[in-house]
Amino acid sequence: MPQSVMVNIVAKLRAIPALQDIDESMLTSLSEGLSFKRFEKGQLVFSGGDPAHVCYVISYGAVKMTRILPQGKEVVMCFLRTGDFLGAAMMTHQNPRFPLTAVAMEDSGLIEIPRERYLSSWQANPLVARAVNVNIMNRMLEFQDDKSMTVSSVPQKVAKFLLRTLDQQPKNFGNRLSLKLSRKDVAERVGTTVETVIRTLSQWTQRGWIETHEQHIVIVNRSALEQVLSEE
Repeated sequence: MPQSVMVNIVAKLRAIPALQDIDESMLTSLSEGLSFKRFEKGQLVFSGGDPAHVCYVISYGAVKMTRILPQGKEVVMCFLRTGDFLGAAMMTHQNPRFPLTAVAMEDSGLIEIPRERYLSSWQANPLVARAVNVNIMNRMLEFQDDKSMTVSSVPQKVAKFLLRTLDQQPKNFGNRLSLKLSRKDVAERVGTTVETVIRTLSQWTQRGWIETHEQHIVIVNRSALEQVLSEE
């Protein structure tokens, strides 16, 4: 079970990039009825098919979204990080259920928003609704981007994933990816074997294109990865 803790929800909301333009009084109003929950690495947030009575904002950490195919294979759909909204797209549906399973990739803190509060306060506020919708739309564009890469080589898929992850995160991280990514995480995300990812990233490390520090990948030579993307 997730651990519920007493925290200053307003302060947590203030730190969310998508809510930077929301004033203090509005943040205070938005915080009413919300709670803060901590999930350990590997802990289930919710399962696909569960009733969607709440949605979340990721305060810190990261969450992996997966889908189980009919043959039983688990497919990683996306990784969500600090500032992303989780399950918000389902809140306006009647009798909503989560379409995907969410699992904490690392120790994470999530702000939980009951569906009733989301509809009456968050969705009803044009500024807030726009911030949430932009976040969700960016995720949809990511899915479309993935679709266009289905016939690409594994190195191209890995390069695309790393560069896109870099570009989507706050600039203060520099060229170091904020997500902690194991080789297995990368393999699951691009749809290949762990061995292939290990071989690809090892080659790039030897060439000085990337470095890895405590599971954080650092992009040392961005132009080299962009060149990989442009190869026929």
